[in-house]
Amino acid sequence: MGKKSTQKRQAENQPVATGNQLLTQNAGAKPWLKWQSLAIFLSVFVLYANTLGNQYALDDMIVLTKNTFTQQGIAGIDEIMTTDAFEGFFGKNFAFVVGGRYRPLSIATFAIEYELFGLKNPWVYHLNNIILYGLTCVLILLTLQKLFRARFEGDSPWLTVPFIATLIFAAHPIHTEAVANIKGRDEIMGMLGSIAALYLCVRYIETNKLWYAFAALPVFVLAILSKENAITFLAVIPLAYYFFYSKKTVAKGLSITASLAMAVGLYFVIRTSFLSAPSISGKTYEILNDPFAFSTVSERLATVAFTFGKYLQLLIFPHPLTHDYYPWQVPIYNWGDWQALLPTAFFLGVGAYTVYGTIKRDPIAFGVLYFFITISIVSNILFSVGIAMNERFVFMPSLGFAIIAAILLVKVTNYLKTKNWSYNKVLNAKPLMIILGIIMLGYSIKTISRNPVWENDFTLFGNDVKLSPNSAKVANAWGGELYTASDTAGTPARAKEYLDKAEASLKRALEIYPQYSNAWLLLGNVAYKKNNDYKTAKEYYLKAKEFNPNSFDAHYNLAIAYRDLNMFKDALLYLDMAVALKPEKAETVRQNRAEVFYRWGKYAGQTQGNLTLATEKINEAIKINPTAVYYYEDLGVAYGLMGDYQMAIKTCEAGLKLDPKYKPFYQNLVNSYIALGQEAKAQEYADKLNQLNAQTPVKPN
Repeated sequence: MGKKSTQKRQAENQPVATGNQLLTQNAGAKPWLKWQSLAIFLSVFVLYANTLGNQYALDDMIVLTKNTFTQQGIAGIDEIMTTDAFEGFFGKNFAFVVGGRYRPLSIATFAIEYELFGLKNPWVYHLNNIILYGLTCVLILLTLQKLFRARFEGDSPWLTVPFIATLIFAAHPIHTEAVANIKGRDEIMGMLGSIAALYLCVRYIETNKLWYAFAALPVFVLAILSKENAITFLAVIPLAYYFFYSKKTVAKGLSITASLAMAVGLYFVIRTSFLSAPSISGKTYEILNDPFAFSTVSERLATVAFTFGKYLQLLIFPHPLTHDYYPWQVPIYNWGDWQALLPTAFFLGVGAYTVYGTIKRDPIAFGVLYFFITISIVSNILFSVGIAMNERFVFMPSLGFAIIAAILLVKVTNYLKTKNWSYNKVLNAKPLMIILGIIMLGYSIKTISRNPVWENDFTLFGNDVKLSPNSAKVANAWGGELYTASDTAGTPARAKEYLDKAEASLKRALEIYPQYSNAWLLLGNVAYKKNNDYKTAKEYYLKAKEFNPNSFDAHYNLAIAYRDLNMFKDALLYLDMAVALKPEKAETVRQNRAEVFYRWGKYAGQTQGNLTLATEKINEAIKINPTAVYYYEDLGVAYGLMGDYQMAIKTCEAGLKLDPKYKPFYQNLVNSYIALGQEAKAQEYADKLNQLNAQTPVKPN
């Protein structure tokens, strides 16, 4: 009785026998599966080997190169696990990301790598991304093999839907952002954990072994801690049961889905204990943080329709690829625009077929539903995610496309030969291999050629500014890179060339988005460096402050501009405003406050002839920063010009305590003692100066 009952349970866990007739498992599958897994893993290495020479780019600074928690190494993991993902870079007071980002697991891996390797070996971080991506692809193969139960037989044992789908996924160029950019590890780890949870759930259904169900729970939690979009697998897993297993099995699978819901609940308990509760109701009026800030719901949905069409285009024909879809690379559409209507009509047709296919449990419908479920959280349909679209957003959803593509390739090539739409066995291998070969060659070339673009910010922004000509953000970023590169240009001519290009790119950013505070700020910096145009720089900084009243840099740079324009009261005022915005910058502000008083005093003495004011202001500078040697030099000169030689001597002697080898002090002391008629003391300091500067003997005169 027990044996029959067991056999009955096992029979219930077999694939559903439908019109599409999924394939039954074959004992000969395992050896081939091992070779297929190895082939997939090695292909990933071939595709992404050229990322090992890359450095750091884009958001790597947020999670790694300039993250204060990561750069504590293992000691920083506690803060990583208990704070917002952006806090280690922006600090505690940032508030521009509605709801926050809690995805500590990938950042914790960076902290471990930093502990072991520091930042001098970026190839280590890139290598680990490749390994994790390779493991993800292998696990996708194993999971699809379980779902589709593909046999390995006939003349083309490698041409199965799971293997073809995994090849397409592994080689797809749209994944370069997730793999070639170190920060993209959160996407990879989120996908790896989600697929692992699905695999464990499938194994539980097949074997009735509870440990698979128990293991799925922590694995799913780790997936969500890597990237929040793993939550969508709470719907994907029961969907897989429905499409690929019997009805009784589906009912049984609901119990494990309930346990996974507990994992989601656990994630939110952990998250809300460290972060404020996630919100979708917050509103920002900065289009670079919310492109739909000034759009109606109708306009947002029309624009979303366009982005779905764009995603489909990039999945089918992934060119051109760019990291930047910020305003206005993706403009705001309305329902009178064909760019919104055409994809809407297409996806409505797809939706109608998906309803029919879901009833028939057609795996193509599964692929469609998988795509829309996994992209839902970043689709902008329910709420804005801060950008109209992004290629990394389809890293997880693209598996649905790969499954559909694999099935259709087999179906179409089979039909060409046998008029049979079946996909459970390849009946026309040669054309299938030719078509698949062309696709893989094209995808591989595009992936390998795209990887070097991610070498660093200079190559990435310089390349993608051409591909996203209507994005204010990349134009601004490229201007900033050119400005920085001018420091190491090598020649004045090359430096000027960089600054000219930076100015042009920043002005392009402002053409697109005139309220772009950071572009105004960088434009001021360019004016400063290019020709010391303090007045123009000041006007640019005032614009930066106008559009971002909370910008420390705008206030601080304004203070420097006013200082160099000899408008010292205004300079001190803006320094006070700057330190109020960022108290942690108090030391930097203090040093520049001293410099303002020093410049004020020097200007009063040299230009206005007001030596009393000069000594007053330079003394104020010394009170703030008593270690600046040249302050004492000019103060001593001012006292000497006033005829107060005793104070001149006292000031120079105080300076010598800071730097006994500072020659101007000795000359000033010589002159002061001569003025007082103390020849012996004058000679004493002249001799000391001669010892410091033997090649240019100095005599009292």
